Amino acid sequence: MFLAYFNKELGRFPDLQTILDDVRASQGHYKIVTSVLTKVEVAYIAAEKTAPDDYPNVETILDEFWGNTHIVELIEVSDDVSHRRVGLSVLPFSMVGVACAQTMLSI
Repeated sequence: MFLAYFNKELGRFPDLQTILDDVRASQGHYKIVTSVLTKVEVAYIAAEKTAPDDYPNVETILDEFWGNTHIVELIEVSDDVSHRRVGLSVLPFSMVGVACAQTMLSI
């Protein structure tokens, strides 16, 4: 999801922008919960796909996004999260994100 958003992927970006706009408008009532692994994955892909001269701008954009705790909550991957990801039919990194959200809902 985040890679599609930051890459402005055709066919997905408008829907993702709408979701993020709704989360922002909720003034903290809704948050996107994901793991710190997502942050690492996005940074890695951004570094791979961005021209070296442009990367400082991309890094600033990513830091501002991840730092906005009103819309995104990053959680550590724990043993509980790793057990919850079993049986989820999504991609490996997405699996961890979904498991993180399930863990937050059960707290």
